[in-house]
Amino acid sequence: MRRILIADDEANMRWVLERTLSKAGYDVETAEDGQLAFDQALAERPDLVLVDLKMPKLDGLSVLRKLKEHYSDGLSVFNTPSTKEKCPCPFVLPSEGVSLEKIEKSFLQQAMEQTGGNQSQAAKRLGLSRHAFLYRLEKYGIDPTGGFELSRII
Repeated sequence: MRRILIADDEANMRWVLERTLSKAGYDVETAEDGQLAFDQALAERPDLVLVDLKMPKLDGLSVLRKLKEHYSDGLSVFNTPSTKEKCPCPFVLPSEGVSLEKIEKSFLQQAMEQTGGNQSQAAKRLGLSRHAFLYRLEKYGIDPTGGFELSRII
């Protein structure tokens, strides 16, 4: 799996996902609405589509349904986390598997970088409680200070 299409109407979410996945070595394309995502997926046949559920022109579930019609062999589609609300989200896992640990670790590191090592802000950015965030940092062996020295922050 090398090519990923990210569909989200929130520019910040597209940017975080694109940057994180590009750093991990994936070829990433983005779309800011559901119709554009559907058109790009048909034209480019990505290996994975990350799609927001609530988007203009065509919502994420409609994108999923339409893509399933065209790709009965199982195009991999996930939803992107919403910064607006939490909702139960359907996932279609790829048959060859995905290293979710690698993606989660990358998101944790990115959040720490973007917030200058502020754990509370990084946790909030990822939609996690501070406790859950700290647990994941420990799980992946990530420095909880984010490598930021106190003298650099003050």
